[in-house]
Amino acid sequence: MEQRTPNNLVTYENCWLKFPPTLTGRKAAAVPEVFITAHDALWTQANLRPGETVLIPAVGSGVGLAAVQLARAKQAVPYGTSRTADKIEQAKPIGLEDGLAVRDNFDDLHAAAEKWTAGKGINVLLDLVGGPYVKASQKLMAHKGRMILVGTIAGGSYELDARYMLSKRLQVRGTVLRSRSFNEKAAATHLFAAEVVPLFADGALHANIDSVFPCPKSARPTSAWNRMRHLGRCGGDGIDGSCKYNPFSFLCVS
Repeated sequence: MEQRTPNNLVTYENCWLKFPPTLTGRKAAAVPEVFITAHDALWTQANLRPGETVLIPAVGSGVGLAAVQLARAKQAVPYGTSRTADKIEQAKPIGLEDGLAVRDNFDDLHAAAEKWTAGKGINVLLDLVGGPYVKASQKLMAHKGRMILVGTIAGGSYELDARYMLSKRLQVRGTVLRSRSFNEKAAATHLFAAEVVPLFADGALHANIDSVFPCPKSARPTSAWNRMRHLGRCGGDGIDGSCKYNPFSFLCVS
């Protein structure tokens, strides 16, 4: 049976994004999910300001690398963690100031944050991991720090320590785009189009694609994800019956 790739797509006009000519095909497909998530969390909800520090656990992820670039675009200073040291080094050319490989060594993370901020603490946490990372991060935060919780890979249960939450007057906000109403998603898209898309045209931002696989071999991205070796987005290339949406939100582009 002959497989055909559709040339047309029907969607709501309120969720349409027009990218500059320099951002086409796979690169354009790699942008919306990760950059809109990071933009909404850092710029809109955390109100990130120039000169502030940002800590991004799982900095080598698609959202993590987008957050690094968006922090730099705000003239803020991004730091990150990863389970592997090589991802920290690979993220530095993208804009990461410094980082630390973290598994269970949260005391080392506290010492690193003290050094990075000269004892002032982290202004904004963009947590993409959850679990023990949220608990450990409270101790790292600056006075009136903002904690934006997005991910649950390491667990969906968090412990809040009143010693830090109250004395530092921390703000904690959970967020997800998927469960929002259509109007809320459209508003986030419009704001992204106005504030961020022009930065792609200027070359200040760029898509981060680790690898692209043919959709009939779509198990390969999942395998790469499970091995935690990817940096940025893994994608499936082609739209046909063999490439469907999955929990890891891999790309399907023509």
